[in-house]
Amino acid sequence: MNPQNFFRTNKIIYFALLMGMLLFLAVSIFISKEDLVFYLDFSEPLFLVVPVLMFGCIAASTFIPKKLLAPIKNTKDLTQKTTVYNTSSIIKYALIEGPVLLSIVCFILTHSLYFLVFTAIGILYFVTLKPNPEKISRDLELTYDERSELGFK
Repeated sequence: MNPQNFFRTNKIIYFALLMGMLLFLAVSIFISKEDLVFYLDFSEPLFLVVPVLMFGCIAASTFIPKKLLAPIKNTKDLTQKTTVYNTSSIIKYALIEGPVLLSIVCFILTHSLYFLVFTAIGILYFVTLKPNPEKISRDLELTYDERSELGFK
C-alpha cells in the first residue's frame, strides 16, 4: 500500500463501517412495527450475552491492536508500518462493529430498548476511534521525516 494513501484508506473504511451501523440502526427502528419498551428478561441469554460481548470487545479493541503494532514501531520501513496500522485498525473497528450489529439484531428480535443502550455505547465508543494524524503518529511513534512523508503536518 502506498504510504501516502493509507490515511485516506483508513478514513474511508472507518466512515463506511460507521455509516453501515447507523443505517442498519435507523432501518431497524423504522421497520419496528411494535411498541418499543424497556424490559429486562435475564432468563433470556441475549440479555446477558450482549453486554458481556460489548464490554469484552471494547477491552479487546484496546489490547489487540497494541500487540500488533508493538513489533513494527522500531522498523524503518514506512510501508510496513502503514500496512500493519491499517490491519490493526480494521481489527479494532470489527471488534466494535460486531457487538453493535448483534445488539441491533437483538433489538429487532425483542423490541426492547435495553439493546439500544448497548448499541449507543458501542457507536459512541466507535466514534472515539476516528483516525487522525496525531493518533497515528502517536501509535506508530513516527519521526518528523516519516510524518512529512505521510503528508502529516
